[in-house]
Amino acid sequence: MRMGDLLVGANLVTVEDVAAALARQAENGARLGDNLVALGAIDKHALNAFLRRIPVEPADIAATGIDALDLLSLMMKLIYTGHLETSRQYVEALKLPYHIVTELVRMAVDRQLLRALGMRDSQSSVDMGYAFTEEGKRWTIDALDVVRYAGPAPVTLEDFTYQVNVQKLTNELVTFERIHKAMGKLSFEDSIIEQSGPALNSGRAMLLYGPPGNGKTSFAGRRLQRCDLRAVRDHHRGSDHPLPRPQHSYRVESHGVDRRRPLLRPGRGI
Repeated sequence: MRMGDLLVGANLVTVEDVAAALARQAENGARLGDNLVALGAIDKHALNAFLRRIPVEPADIAATGIDALDLLSLMMKLIYTGHLETSRQYVEALKLPYHIVTELVRMAVDRQLLRALGMRDSQSSVDMGYAFTEEGKRWTIDALDVVRYAGPAPVTLEDFTYQVNVQKLTNELVTFERIHKAMGKLSFEDSIIEQSGPALNSGRAMLLYGPPGNGKTSFAGRRLQRCDLRAVRDHHRGSDHPLPRPQHSYRVESHGVDRRRPLLRPGRGI
C-alpha cells in the first residue's frame, strides 16, 4: 500500500489532504509526509510516531525470517485451499510483496509443482494463471497433513513483539497542548482536559460516562485522531489493514501461530 493510503486508513489525514500534498510534491519535490506536514494536515510528531509503527517491507525471501521452503509450502496450501489461480491472488493471500511471490512461483514451477496456463484478458504478468501438476497436488496434500495452517505469511516472534511494543499507549506523551489542539472547534472546560491527561498517560483504559449527547464520542474521537492514539476496538480489516504486511500470525520455532484460531496442529514446518 502507498503511504497516503496508509495514513488515510489510520484516520490521520483525509483523501483530500493526500491529494493536496501530492500536488505540492509535484511542484516542490520532497517526501509526501513532509508535504503533509507543511500543509498542516498532520504534525511532525504524529507522522513520526506513525512511521515507527510501520513494519519494513521485506526486500527478499531471506528478509522475511522464514525458510524459503516453508513459504513455498504455505503458498501451495493457500492455492489448494482457496482455489487460487493467478499471481495476483497469491500476493493477496500471502500478504507479501509481488517480487517475493514471483520468486516462490518460480520455485514451484522449477520443482514441477505448478504449470503456467498463460494470461487471460490481461497483459500484466501479475495476472498469469497457474495450475497444479499431479506431483504438486500430492506435495501440497502432504504439507497440509503436517501443518494445517494456510493463511498470510507469518512474521517472526521477535518482529511481532517489537510491533506490539511500539504500539503501546505508554510510548505516547500526551500534553495539555496536544489534547487542546485535538479538540479543534469543540468546547470543553480545561478541567476535563486536565483530568483526562494523566489517565491517557497512564496507558490504561478510560471510561467516559454521561447522558446521551453530552459529547463523549466526539471527545474520544478527536483525541484518537489528532493525538495519534487508538481506541480499544478491533481495527483489523483483512486486505485493508493499514500495514503493508498484516501480522495475522507469528512464528515460534518452526510453527506458524494464527492469532485468530484457537488450535493449530503441530508439525515440522508451515
